[in-house]
Amino acid sequence: MSTRQEDDKKFQILKLVHDTHRKEIAFHREALDRVFQWTTSLLLAIGGGLIVIGPKISTSYGIGGPLLITVAVGVICFFAIKLTNGNAKDINTNAKIVVKTDRLLKLFEPNYFKNDEAIYPEDWMMWGKERDAAKYRSYNIRLIIVFMVSILILIWMDLIRALFQ
Repeated sequence: MSTRQEDDKKFQILKLVHDTHRKEIAFHREALDRVFQWTTSLLLAIGGGLIVIGPKISTSYGIGGPLLITVAVGVICFFAIKLTNGNAKDINTNAKIVVKTDRLLKLFEPNYFKNDEAIYPEDWMMWGKERDAAKYRSYNIRLIIVFMVSILILIWMDLIRALFQ
């Protein structure tokens, strides 16, 4: 095989790897969004139900009702945070591979494509580092925790208030 054919074959492999991992990143970003949407929808529904029921939950169901809802909220939030962290980790893993293929395709090299600048800015080479994982997941996790704490306050507010009266 000639050098030109080998180079073309390598280019095709790099392009395939690059495109595949870009699609994986898009998939995991969509998964992050879906997990957040489902979690917040469930927590909002639980919160809305608690607001409608009001203090009746602790008087009608005893301690079992609030405990059951607390466990349900905890399980929902635990798995949401676990899935969010997993998807963010997968995004970073794939991003590192994309950066490697971009380097091999010379997209970060100035003057390679007969212009003054590289196709990609140099700071894009940092994509996939651990700080990027925090960026993707931190807002979602913070909001999930805020929702969880708000619902826990709604659940236990009347019981705590009754203890201090």
